[in-house]
Amino acid sequence: MLNKLLQVYNKTPLWVFILGLTLILGVLAFGSSAGDSLTVDESPHIVAGYSYVVEGDYRLNPEHPPLLKLLSGISIWLGDKLTSQNIYFPNNIPAWNEKVNAQWDMGYELLFQSGNDADTIIWWARLPTILILLLGVVCIAYSVNYHTKSKSIAIISSVLYVFSPNVIAHGRLVTTDLIASLTFLVVIDFWIRYLKIPSWRHIIYLTLAIGIAFLAKFSTILLIPLMILTGFSYIFIKYWKDKRLIFKNIILIRDFIIIGLGVFIIINLVYFITMRNMSLDTQLRLVQESFPQENQISDLTKQGLSNIIQTPSLRYFGQYMLGQAMVIQRVGGGNTTFLLGEFTNQSFIEYFPLTYLLKENLAAILSLFSILLISVIKLTHIFRDKKINLKSRILNNWYLITIICMIAIYWIISVRGNLNLGIRHILPAVILTYIVIAFGIVKLLIPMKFSRVILGIFLSWYILAAILTYPNYISSLNILAGQNQGYQTFTDSNLDWGQDLKRLNNWTKQKNIDTLYIDYFGTGDVKYYLPDINIIPIKSTDGPQIGYTAISATMFQDSFYNRQNDPYYQEYWWLVWRRPDYIIGNSILIYYNDKY
Repeated sequence: MLNKLLQVYNKTPLWVFILGLTLILGVLAFGSSAGDSLTVDESPHIVAGYSYVVEGDYRLNPEHPPLLKLLSGISIWLGDKLTSQNIYFPNNIPAWNEKVNAQWDMGYELLFQSGNDADTIIWWARLPTILILLLGVVCIAYSVNYHTKSKSIAIISSVLYVFSPNVIAHGRLVTTDLIASLTFLVVIDFWIRYLKIPSWRHIIYLTLAIGIAFLAKFSTILLIPLMILTGFSYIFIKYWKDKRLIFKNIILIRDFIIIGLGVFIIINLVYFITMRNMSLDTQLRLVQESFPQENQISDLTKQGLSNIIQTPSLRYFGQYMLGQAMVIQRVGGGNTTFLLGEFTNQSFIEYFPLTYLLKENLAAILSLFSILLISVIKLTHIFRDKKINLKSRILNNWYLITIICMIAIYWIISVRGNLNLGIRHILPAVILTYIVIAFGIVKLLIPMKFSRVILGIFLSWYILAAILTYPNYISSLNILAGQNQGYQTFTDSNLDWGQDLKRLNNWTKQKNIDTLYIDYFGTGDVKYYLPDINIIPIKSTDGPQIGYTAISATMFQDSFYNRQNDPYYQEYWWLVWRRPDYIIGNSILIYYNDKY
C-alpha cells in the first residue's frame, strides 16, 4: 500500500500539489477574513492607498513604502467601478485640507463617516494581500524545487506555509508584513541564480526583485548586508587561490552599482505615481511635522531631508528617505509592550523568542529543534571526514546557507531592536524557517528508520492544528500558552488587533443582548459592527457596570500599565482575579455583573 502511494506521489507533477495547496489556502484565507472586522493598522493603510490612486498625494502614512497600499487602492478603485459603489473620498475636511498626515482621522472618515460601505471597501482592499498570499505558495514551491532539486522539500515547505496560522493571520490584511516576507525569498532566489550565473538577465530580474522588496517594507533594507556578506563570501570560497578572485570581486562591485541605480529608478517611478499631484510645500511641511522633537538629531534630519526634497532629481527618493527616517525614529522611541504579566515602554529582549515559542505550531518547533540537534552531529562528522569535498558541499547548498544567514540577521536585529510588534514583525524569518525545516525533514529525518511515522504524525498534527484554529488566526497560540490564557500572555497584534467585532455582534444576537458596555481596542466603528445594540463606551476609570461588559484584552491590560504610571489611575481591579464569563475570538473578554 505504501509503495503504491509512493508511486503515485512520484508520478504526480509538482504543479498538482501546488494547485491543491493554493485552493486550500484560498478557502482558509477568504473564509476567515470574512469574519474579521477592521484591524488597527488597516485603517490608515486603506485610506492612504486609496488617496494615492484618486488624489495622487503621499501625505498619508509616509512611514511605510507604497506598494501594498497602492495595490489595495487600485483594487478599491476597480471594485468601485465594477460595483458602482461611488466611493466618496473626504478631501474637503480639515483632516485633509489643514493637516498633512491625519491618517487615523482620514481612515475613520473614509470608512465610517462618508456614507461608504466599509465592509465592501475592506474586502476589496484585502484582496491584493490574499492574492499575494496565494502567489506565495507558487513562489516557495518553485524556488525551493529549483535550488534544491527536491520535489519533497518544495512540497513540505509549501505545506508549512499554507497551514501556518501566523502566515494566514497576516496574509489577509492590508498590512505590509506578508508581502515583505515573500520579497525576502524572491530576492534570495534571484540572488543565488545571479551568483551561480552572473548574466545580464539575472541582473535585471534581481534589480526588479530588490526594487519591489524596497517598495514593500523598509525592513527589506536588511537584504543589503545579506547580499554583501553572502556575495563576497561565495566568490571568496569559489575562487580561493584562483587568479580570477580579484576580478570577480570587481565584477560583483560593478553589478552592485548597476543594481543600485536600477532600484533607484524603480523607487522614483513608483513614488512619482503615488505623489504626482502632491505639492512641494505639502511635502516640506510633512517633513517638519514628522519630527516634532526639539533636538540636534531631529533638526539635522529635517534639514537634510528638506534639502534632498528640494533637489528636483531627488524629490521622490527624498519621500522614500523620509519614510526610512520615520521608521528609525519609531524604533528608537519604542512602544508599550505587555508580556506574561509584565509591562515595558521600551522592549523585552525575550519578547520575540517567547512569541515564536508560544505562537508557532508546536510540531514545527519540535521539528526545528530536532533538526538543529541532528545537524550539529552531522556537521561534526562532515568536518572530520577528509574524504568529503567541503568546498563543493558549501557552494551546492549556498541557497540554504543564504536563507539561514537571513534568518540570523533578522533575529539579531529584531531581538536587539526597541519595537515589540508581535510575530508579524519576524514573519520573514518564520517563513524562511519553514524551508529550513523542510530541508531538514527530507535530508536528515526521512533517512532515519522511524522517520515515516514521525513525518506522518508531524504533518497531521501541523495541518489539524491550523484547521482547528480557524477562523481565529490572529489570536492563535499553541498549547504551551495554556487554554483561554492568551490575554494573560500577549496583547496587540499577537492577540487583539480589533478583529472580533463581527464575532461579538454574533454573540450578542445569540444571547439576545440589547445593551453592552464596551472598552474596545481598534480602529473599527463599534456602532457600525453592532448596529442593533445599545453601545455604552466605558473605561476602567468608570468602575464596575451592571450588565454585560466587553473589554478588549489590550485595554484590559493597558489599564494596569496606566496604574503603574499613575497611582491615582483606576484599573480593572475588580476583575483582576476573575475569569471572563465568555471570551470572543480570544481577544474580547465578556463579564456579567448583576450587582456592584
